[in-house]
Amino acid sequence: LPGVATLMLSLMLTNFAYLGLDIVGTTSVGLMVFTMLPFGLLVFMGIPQIMPELWFEGFQWEELVNNSDVHWNTYLNTLFWNLNYFDSVSCLAGEVEDP
Repeated sequence: LPGVATLMLSLMLTNFAYLGLDIVGTTSVGLMVFTMLPFGLLVFMGIPQIMPELWFEGFQWEELVNNSDVHWNTYLNTLFWNLNYFDSVSCLAGEVEDP
């Protein structure tokens, strides 16, 4: 049964691609909305439960700054790895004819 469902989905998406870009674009947007809808609903359902006054309650900035247990090499390496290539978008900006 999973093989048949995969085959049917592949044939359906291939048919959409064959029929034209408009149908593919519209279907992609519809699929994105359908996929993100549960997350949006969860966010809106959780908004009444937000209590910002608890965010920094009992938080000690001195402990964070003076903590010697922080592995700064690992932290900075991970930070730079995760932020890698975000600045290379500026290289693509010159390729756009009419931004």
